[in-house]
Amino acid sequence: MMDDNNKSAIELSISPVLKNHISNMAYWSRFIGMVGMVLCGLFLLIVLLGGTYFMTMFGKMNSSTAFGGIESAFVTLYVGFMAVMLALAGYLSFLLYDYGRKARVALEREDQVSLESGFNSIRRFFKIYGILMVVILSIYAIMLVIALVAMAAR
Repeated sequence: MMDDNNKSAIELSISPVLKNHISNMAYWSRFIGMVGMVLCGLFLLIVLLGGTYFMTMFGKMNSSTAFGGIESAFVTLYVGFMAVMLALAGYLSFLLYDYGRKARVALEREDQVSLESGFNSIRRFFKIYGILMVVILSIYAIMLVIALVAMAAR
């Protein structure tokens, strides 16, 4: 087993094939990251404008409707939830873009620090994506159990 003091004893080299693979990954990561950030911004604008529109519509309605004006609270919760989800998606897109930018710089300048920083960005991307996947799968499992219990109770 190797201790922390001997980490620098292992040196990896980047072959031309690996350099080509990293270059292609950097290109597509930057492209997907930019498109993702633009789409998140547009969707956020649509959600905010739509939320404002519905809040205005509910404001014009009489507060003595069947729901007692609670529609505004639901719209606010929806807009807030969507804003958080879009911000998270935007951050994931930024991490992809950041990896691509730093990997490209690292290959152009043969800069080890930029390459390490780029790989740190992609590591954070996959870590957050993995956590989100576990959360979503857990929600699906809970919904499945609830559905099975409800069907058994019939």
